[in-house]
Amino acid sequence: TWTLGQSGADLVACSLLVAAFVKSAQLPVSNWLTEAIEGPSTTSGLFYGAVMVNAGVYLLLRSAPLLERSSIAVAVLLLVAV
Repeated sequence: TWTLGQSGADLVACSLLVAAFVKSAQLPVSNWLTEAIEGPSTTSGLFYGAVMVNAGVYLLLRSAPLLERSSIAVAVLLLVAV
C-alpha cells in the first residue's frame, strides 16, 4: 500500500487549493473571469463563469479529508476565505 506522509499531504493539499482558487476566481487569480464574460456572448461567459466557480467549490468539498490532514492548507484556506 502507498501512504502519504505529512509533507506529501501538505504538497498535494496546497496544490489542490491553488487549483480551486483558480477555478473559483478567488482574489489572487481572479482575472480570467472578466475575460470569460467578454467572450463570444455575455450569456455564455456568465454560464462558463458560474460553472467554473462551482467546480472549484466541488473540488474543495471532495478533497476535504486530505485538507484536514494538512495544517498549512487549512491556514491558507482560512486566510483566503476571510
